[in-house]
Amino acid sequence: MYLHAIGSSDPRFKGFRFHDGMNIVLAARSSESDERNSRNGAGKSSLVLVMRYLLGGATLDVALSRVRELQDSSFFAEFCPQEGGVVERVERPVGGREIYLREAGAGFALESDVDRSWWLSYIARTGYGLQRHDGTPELANLYGQVFRTAFEATKVEPGESRWKGTTRLGYFMGFSPDVLVKSREASRIGNERRMVTQALKSSTLAEAGRDQALIAAELLAARSRRDELARKVRGFRVDEQYAEHQDRANQLTWDMREVSDTILVCEERIRLIEEAIASEEPASDPRTKESVRVVYEEAGLLLPDVALRRYDEVEAFHASVIRNRRMYLSAELEELKDEVRSLREEQRTLDEERSSVMRLLDSTVALETYESVAAEVAEVEARVRLLEKQLADARRVESMSTDVARAKLGAHDALKEQKEEIQKQIDAMASEFHDLSKEVYHDREGLLLVKVTNAGNLSIKPKIPGDKSGGIGGVKTFLLDMVVLRNAMKLGRAPRIIVHDSELFNGMDERQLGSCLNIAARLSEEDGFQYVLLLNSDTLAAAEDNGFDRGDHVLSPDLSDDGEDGGLFGFRFA
Repeated sequence: MYLHAIGSSDPRFKGFRFHDGMNIVLAARSSESDERNSRNGAGKSSLVLVMRYLLGGATLDVALSRVRELQDSSFFAEFCPQEGGVVERVERPVGGREIYLREAGAGFALESDVDRSWWLSYIARTGYGLQRHDGTPELANLYGQVFRTAFEATKVEPGESRWKGTTRLGYFMGFSPDVLVKSREASRIGNERRMVTQALKSSTLAEAGRDQALIAAELLAARSRRDELARKVRGFRVDEQYAEHQDRANQLTWDMREVSDTILVCEERIRLIEEAIASEEPASDPRTKESVRVVYEEAGLLLPDVALRRYDEVEAFHASVIRNRRMYLSAELEELKDEVRSLREEQRTLDEERSSVMRLLDSTVALETYESVAAEVAEVEARVRLLEKQLADARRVESMSTDVARAKLGAHDALKEQKEEIQKQIDAMASEFHDLSKEVYHDREGLLLVKVTNAGNLSIKPKIPGDKSGGIGGVKTFLLDMVVLRNAMKLGRAPRIIVHDSELFNGMDERQLGSCLNIAARLSEEDGFQYVLLLNSDTLAAAEDNGFDRGDHVLSPDLSDDGEDGGLFGFRFA
């Protein structure tokens, strides 16, 4: 792909026509102005954004798309998709999504409105050798190195992930998309695993990192306890008066104890009365009187008849007393027996009532007891779910670890095998990087290190001793682009264009600057690609003082950061 022209429907816009080799867009800087005071300054960086929009970007830069004065304008580019092909013109409005494509010079009318997805796939195919714009690598990942707006060597945008950088550079170096996608997948799975692990560590499921066997054992015990409690709850019959029934059962037990004690007392009295009745002598026993007479005779006394008659009277009285006592005791005995029978009946009644209450208590539970057990069921159920989640997460992490290891191994083997296949061209790029670095630094040797890591990724590192300084960082980025993109052009994987903004050269000393511009001019002339350089006038003057010849490289018109209409757009905006 070659770029012929950039322009706009707004006549104030300073368009440019480009040629083969080095193209310098020059911005004159006044002593009074400061480019930082305006959003667009002279407009060098904005020109790169317009190129991106026309030749690969899905959308226009947000800052430019919001400029009120640009809303009714459109930008266009004239380009040749392939060497010797027809020059085409693409035009894209600032405030819309339309894309118009036609042959250049076929009249000003916008003839063909094309689908954006088709257009991006067209650019991906003709400019970068891709069959689609959203595969691996993506078009959006590639054109950032051709039209640079960020200048860290292996990154073309701030915060770019490692795999995006290595995928882009690997494609430009000659690795196939099929192999690079394996590396991308290994990185994706590895990142996903790290995200999941980090999320688990920072959540309430932090215990998921424990041993799976321990979690599984705890889960088994928790499920058993949950099922046991659930069965108990299902068998409960709740009695809201459970406490009253419990009190009644206690009272009945107490009453039965009192009745039992009373029965024992009564039965003891019955025994004593029966013994007393049995011990009373009969009042008419004739032996008594004979015993009295014998006693008197032995005493030598004569028992008179009067005394005997008196004795008979006493004996009769005594017999009367005995009879009365026996009658009294017999009556009391019957009363006690009646009382015992009554107490035993009361005892049976109390026992039956108590048995009924106890059966009720045995078959029901108190409401608070039910609620307590139900709460425990819920608590154990929550524990079961937590353990289930922990076990699932632990298994997921283990499975992902296996997937990561498998993906890394597959990517590593595929990358290593293909690296061996293209090792000659990798060596050629490394050798060229080294030789070019010697042109810039006589006392330093640059290295381009390419290897396959155990993680299944490419590691691509341009190194120049002392490369932490700003100037050396710019040189490293410049040389990497020259080496890698020229290789990609030979493979049909990059348009024959390299665009660098003046920011790339910030921090370089004047000798390094002159060397880099001489290298760019020479290589673009030899290889027949376009090197578009957006440069400040004072920087160009410094390069000329150090051996660079501007020749016919500077394009017309010049830009300026002085005045209202000197910049790219012909007006200033905040």
